[in-house]
Amino acid sequence: MFCTNCGKEIEGNVRFCPECGALVTKAVEKADDRSGEKSISPEPRIGSIGDLGLLRQMTEKAGKTKKAAGRIAVILMLVYAFLTVRGLLNMLQSVLDGKDDIMSFVFQVFVIILFTCGLLHIGLEIILPFIQGRKAVHAEEYLKYIQVNDRRALMHALGQMKCAAVKSVYMDEHGDVCVAGKKSKHTVTVQNGMPVIMSKRDNYKAVLERETIAACLLKFLVPEAPINAYENEKSNLQLSRMRLLLAIVAALSGLLLIVVAIVYATGDSYINMVKNGYPELYPNITYREAFDAFFGECEWEYFESEDGRDVVEFHGNCMYGDEQVLITIQFLVYEDKGTFEIYTAAIDGEEQPALVYSLLLLKVFESYNGDGERGKLQLEDFISDENDSSAFIESEEAAPAMDLPEGIDNSGDWNIGQDNTVTWESIRGMSGRWSDGNVEVSVSIYSDAEEYVAYSEVGTCFFGEILGTLCFIGSDETSQYLMCELDQGDCFTLQYWGGGEMKIVDATEGLRSVVGVTLYCEEHYES
Repeated sequence: MFCTNCGKEIEGNVRFCPECGALVTKAVEKADDRSGEKSISPEPRIGSIGDLGLLRQMTEKAGKTKKAAGRIAVILMLVYAFLTVRGLLNMLQSVLDGKDDIMSFVFQVFVIILFTCGLLHIGLEIILPFIQGRKAVHAEEYLKYIQVNDRRALMHALGQMKCAAVKSVYMDEHGDVCVAGKKSKHTVTVQNGMPVIMSKRDNYKAVLERETIAACLLKFLVPEAPINAYENEKSNLQLSRMRLLLAIVAALSGLLLIVVAIVYATGDSYINMVKNGYPELYPNITYREAFDAFFGECEWEYFESEDGRDVVEFHGNCMYGDEQVLITIQFLVYEDKGTFEIYTAAIDGEEQPALVYSLLLLKVFESYNGDGERGKLQLEDFISDENDSSAFIESEEAAPAMDLPEGIDNSGDWNIGQDNTVTWESIRGMSGRWSDGNVEVSVSIYSDAEEYVAYSEVGTCFFGEILGTLCFIGSDETSQYLMCELDQGDCFTLQYWGGGEMKIVDATEGLRSVVGVTLYCEEHYES
């Protein structure tokens, strides 16, 4: 006889084709009812049983349910996509209008991606148990239409069917057929002539793979079965990968979000450095205060130049004669020195020479003090002695402006003729924990120098739990004055006259409430 699979002629009484391994039907004797003679008819080792009409009804019902669920999911996704896109367009419009910066927009995009991944993950966790239960039932139903009379025939059928989920098929020591899948190992036993698949794992991936194997086996044995094994396998593979895909997207978005947050935070710190800084001529007026009062639609942003320099750029509107113009000012920030300087300025995109923009800034700060009309420039504003505005061309201090005690200015210069130095011995007594019962300041004075000059770092301090740097800024006949610059941006000035007392004599806006507080040493530190 010839093999029905490969056409090779087979000799002898064999069960499987020696060429391709396909099942060979076995001849059995069957009595002819009319003649009484015995005839030969094939007995299949594995085949189909049952009414395929019932299977068709089940698959049609499952298809309708899947379509209905798909429509609902598509509607929900479209509504969510519409709201998300509308929100993104509003944020993008804010960027284009100058109300927000592009880094903030990028940050919001990654936040939305993470939020979407979270929603999809929650939805997946809710529907997976239902999908898992339905797939398990389908797998059992598919196997009910298969009749197995020989386990070897079952093993060869599983090995010969086309199923990407199956890596290998073998028979174990108990005579059971084992299928090594990509997600789990499955054991196929025969109970009452019907195959039963049991998975080593009991998760949703193993159930999806089990249903894929059952559908492919039925379609291989019964081509006319009303199921689409290929589409079923493809759908199950997508479902099994969905959670991993969401995890990958969420991880990448989270990583990029952290990078954007770091860059955004770095840029924000540089912007605050410039905003809270002040020019030499006006130590009590910050750039933030002067610019907000003079210009309209103020906008600050940070970027890094091609040569790696840190640049803070300001945009604002004002009147120049009878026309509204856009003023652009760029500052170069020197993080290692804690200072910045004006790099360039432009009017309506036209870059101006240093003298012109220094006179422009002079006008801005003079108007803040009431010496000029705010928000309006005239030609005569740019006709002045160069010496009047030279301070704007020099490097600017980044420290916040404070009203220092009489005799000391913000540059550390003396107005009372004293030597602007201090010895370690004269301030070492400040080391300790100071308090008035409510406000607590801890001071630690360095001992690595015998003498300090103005604005040199002399130690560290804590305002409550906020760390700060302590700098000597001057002294008079009776007291030493030291300024503590806190990490959060605020500053305050301490007046120390020896003994067990010192006083907070000045502070930036955020700490104005502690000005005038006298602190007493509760515990002395050896520095």
